[in-house]
Amino acid sequence: MITDFTIPPLILSDELLRAPIRKMERVNKLISEKQKGIGTGSEAFQSAKKYLEQSIRRGESLITAIDTKLKVRAFANVLLGESGRYITLNQELLSHLASITPIPGSLLIESIQRYYFNHFTSLKKKGLLQAICDWLLWAFKIKGRQTPEHLHIFNPLAAKWVAESAVNNNTDFENRLEHLNLKMFKGGELIGLAQNIYYVKQLEVITVNKPHPILREIQKPEVYNSPYQADELLGHQILKVLLKRGPTSDVHDSWMNVIMAIAGDPRVPKSHSSFIRWWSQIPSNYLAKMHGWLSKLDLKLFLEALEGHAEVSRDHELQRMYPSRKNFLYALDAKNLVLNTRLFLSYSAERYLLDNYRKEHLPTYSKVRDGSKSLIYVEMKGAHLVEGTHSCYLWIYKQLDDSAAVRDYNKGQFTYSELTSGMNVKMHKLKCGATANIQHNPSNFNWQKKAIIQLKRQKVALEIGDVLSKKDYAMYKKGGNPVIL
Repeated sequence: MITDFTIPPLILSDELLRAPIRKMERVNKLISEKQKGIGTGSEAFQSAKKYLEQSIRRGESLITAIDTKLKVRAFANVLLGESGRYITLNQELLSHLASITPIPGSLLIESIQRYYFNHFTSLKKKGLLQAICDWLLWAFKIKGRQTPEHLHIFNPLAAKWVAESAVNNNTDFENRLEHLNLKMFKGGELIGLAQNIYYVKQLEVITVNKPHPILREIQKPEVYNSPYQADELLGHQILKVLLKRGPTSDVHDSWMNVIMAIAGDPRVPKSHSSFIRWWSQIPSNYLAKMHGWLSKLDLKLFLEALEGHAEVSRDHELQRMYPSRKNFLYALDAKNLVLNTRLFLSYSAERYLLDNYRKEHLPTYSKVRDGSKSLIYVEMKGAHLVEGTHSCYLWIYKQLDDSAAVRDYNKGQFTYSELTSGMNVKMHKLKCGATANIQHNPSNFNWQKKAIIQLKRQKVALEIGDVLSKKDYAMYKKGGNPVIL
């Protein structure tokens, strides 16, 4: 009988980390050899195996069913088969096996070891992990095969230890597995969990807001959809770490791309599947930071589409319009006035962005189904703007009803009129029509002056010097223009 399953205190030291687990590489070879030969093909063995499988199907006690060394060996074979998932490998059963085979055979040891690696997380949830760890430590010790690393590997904290040993040794996870002779257990729950912990540990130490190879790896669906802890996926932890460590503004594309690839845009209805799966589990302060990042991204993409289309089409009028609108919109962002944004892209603008970005890295946008003009909606405290490309007017509102087209997130396509004059007509009926609709007349900075005057009336803290380039502002003052009060 096994009388003592006590594990010595865990000690993480360099000496332990350097000692490899050489003998573990025998696992696959031993199992295949044992199952192909050495009695497993005999009629008696097959009969014992069939008997145990029938006992399992009938829900009978394995402690009663296993009463010979032959049946212990048959049990080792059954454990890794289809019937293994119906076996409760608890301390009582393990003690029973030890009473029949006081010195366990290699087939039993290797079968239970592989079962442990394959079902690590599931066993932990069922409260069975500690008993199996204790049995494996005892079995390797009594066979004279125990190494210092076994104290860490056959342990409920094994996944964390494997991950940290890779980080502490400043080595790639795959290299660490090879060093520890654990690569044969890839595909099992323990190594999968260890790798996920390794990813998180790396994300916690890599340079903030800079590209890193791991950022490409964790964008793979099979990676971020894998379990991490309890009811949390690895993707949830990735989102939290990046949003926590990321800058307040000007997040690097390499960081933003990871978040977008995993969870997409959180500005979708809360009933949306991606919001439920990902964003519903993210703290509100992180969501607010993401909204700020997305507003900056929307502005960037709107201006890129405007500039890119102007260059491709060789539209000189559009090229002329671009710098002033860029300066104006970026000024709103620089002054921290932007609360929310939304993109409305023409088909040509959409094509331009899809030609230059991966779709999963783009924020949510709606389409303007007629014409070539794109629009952006900008929500600020005290004002709402609708700005567009080409000859579109700059529309300014003090308030917008929730029924306004630009706030309808259940609709993905709009006509140009629905977002401009049509919306203004609708809002007028609701006593919240546009306070200004400004033509982009470049003469003497006319449109910028009108916009600033109206925004000041709406208590938006913006100055003419904020929205002009240094060169244009010098020209503005040289022209004898008054200070806008």
